[in-house]
Amino acid sequence: MGDMGLGVDGYLRTQKEAAYGTPVVAAMVLLPVKEGADINHNVANIEQANLISSRVKQDPCFGRKTTIGSVPIDMHPSLIGELWNYLFGAASSVAVGDNAYTHTWIQDLTAEQDGSIFTIQFAKGSELAEQYVSCQINKISIEANNEGNSMVTFELIAKDRTTDVARITSFSYPALCPFRFSQLVISEAGLGALEVDNMTLEIDMNYDVERYKLGDATPKRVKFNGIPTVMMNLTLDADQQFSDAAIAHTEYDFTLVWTSSENAGTTPTKYSQTIELPGCRINPDSAASPFTPERLKMELEIDCGYGGVSTGSGTDPVMFEFRIVDDTTAYTA
Repeated sequence: MGDMGLGVDGYLRTQKEAAYGTPVVAAMVLLPVKEGADINHNVANIEQANLISSRVKQDPCFGRKTTIGSVPIDMHPSLIGELWNYLFGAASSVAVGDNAYTHTWIQDLTAEQDGSIFTIQFAKGSELAEQYVSCQINKISIEANNEGNSMVTFELIAKDRTTDVARITSFSYPALCPFRFSQLVISEAGLGALEVDNMTLEIDMNYDVERYKLGDATPKRVKFNGIPTVMMNLTLDADQQFSDAAIAHTEYDFTLVWTSSENAGTTPTKYSQTIELPGCRINPDSAASPFTPERLKMELEIDCGYGGVSTGSGTDPVMFEFRIVDDTTAYTA
């Protein structure tokens, strides 16, 4: 037995795969993940309860293999495209200057599943790494408060796990500062820029994460079980217009834009992240403002799943459009 030691000795790295069930580790990318990152692998028991003239439990048989994880990471300008590539798949890319490119992902309206599969190697402390094959992101949460870095947490499932993978000895992480609270502007098409204290955006792809079939103890690649859900929460100064809008079922068109102070190209062009949510409605139950002697606040819960026309969607209504500007040439499937 060995001591795992300090958690700061651990690391997590990823690489996109080409075929489901086949790991790829030739050029993995290290992610500076946050405290709380974890991936759990479990093999379920198939209990035996036969009448065999014995008053002790019978040994179970091996059942389903289940691998789930949650990985929080600061929203790094040069790494966020890798995560959106895993979540949404290939991007539409165009050059916007010397060594800078705009990449666009729009809600897929026809496919059975979205995104790309990828391999993860995760070492806890000073232990040997665990390797997870064919990981898929099924949910993300983006959080921004009024004092720190913006953060994204992605929840994932994987096909299977291998243990005791050799550790790496060379490490490289981006020197860029993550997107932070002062670089985020939240606006609405009819209201302009809003003064927001805190924001949380959650996108659940609504995958069938229990696609087990006869002949295999590991899950098959996920497929949509229904349409995605897109929910945003905003904390801001109380305003009667939001209560009225919730009652009237007013539709809002929100845009979130992070603009870095770092250059993505030599033109120069700044790193940036834009999220369009063109079809949003406030949950009427969340538009109340509890009365206190202090400044009144609202905790708005906003359903952004109704869809609308975004910058790149043409005439098709979509729930969301993601755009980034960075120095990566392309994000392929």
